[in-house]
Amino acid sequence: MPIGKEELIGVDNKDDDKLSFDEGINDDNDRKEGEKSRKEEKKKKIEVWGNANTMNLTSYFHKKLLTTPYFKSLFEYKTYHEVLELIKNIKYFDPFNDGENSGTPSIAFCLLYKLHTLKLSYKQLNGMLYNKDQSINIRVIAILYCRFCLHPEEMWNYLKDFVSDETTMINLYHKKITMGEFIRGIIFNNKFFGSNCLLPHISAQNLRSIEDSDEMQYAISQAKQMHKRKNYDAYDSTSSNKKKVKRDNKKSNVGQEKEVNKEIKKDFEPAESRFSKPNFSKSTLPVNYTKRYALNKQRKDEEDEDKFVPKKDVLETETIKLTNNKKDLW
Repeated sequence: MPIGKEELIGVDNKDDDKLSFDEGINDDNDRKEGEKSRKEEKKKKIEVWGNANTMNLTSYFHKKLLTTPYFKSLFEYKTYHEVLELIKNIKYFDPFNDGENSGTPSIAFCLLYKLHTLKLSYKQLNGMLYNKDQSINIRVIAILYCRFCLHPEEMWNYLKDFVSDETTMINLYHKKITMGEFIRGIIFNNKFFGSNCLLPHISAQNLRSIEDSDEMQYAISQAKQMHKRKNYDAYDSTSSNKKKVKRDNKKSNVGQEKEVNKEIKKDFEPAESRFSKPNFSKSTLPVNYTKRYALNKQRKDEEDEDKFVPKKDVLETETIKLTNNKKDLW
């Protein structure tokens, strides 16, 4: 019997349904396997790049850190969460106490090395970096852990999300800096902000790739803009302060001039001229004022003027002496 077209179409539809069903099962299996692999990767312990025993610290600093009494007291704390509670109380993140270059290792670096001894997993590191409920101190310690323990490429994959952060502040012993400035200083410098603590070496090729990345370029441009704004605000504030000082000085000078003018007006007595008439008010004239009194006063003034003899200059007296001496000689 010949097979009809409808029967052939029905067979094709059944085969397509079976194929689609098989593809759906395969997709689900792939997803489950991907989730399992991701979970396994998160649970994996971090493999330290470089020297795993010293956490890429110098031998001098590593020996000093192990002998500090604070690090010895951390032997009681054996869990990840207990150490995080201690990290919340850190005041500054310098490698040495009191900002010295060769003092005892600081509390921050003792706790950093304690986390290294606990052998962190990727899940724990992600929780320290990306959990918003955590304090800033925990994030800073996680950034330092990435710098000391991870390969530069892997380190940059974590730190590129925080390079452009110019709002959160980090406490160093002598100053406060932003998160972005802290990360850029850790990556591009060989020493930890001018101290004797050496950072792990990053090759020139890795540094170039980090510097040429879009995240770093954006962070550097944003930092320059912020720097210009700060300088402009500082200049604007100083100029406005100068203008205020000038205005205050002008006001004070005007006030002083007014007071001086008032005093002068009180003490000033204008002279009588031919255009000014004498003031014969009762306050200025004496009690026994008569014409005879006025005439006598005028005569006395004239006699005083006649008595006054102007003094000769020094040059006139010297010339007179010289002429007299010449006459004696002749």
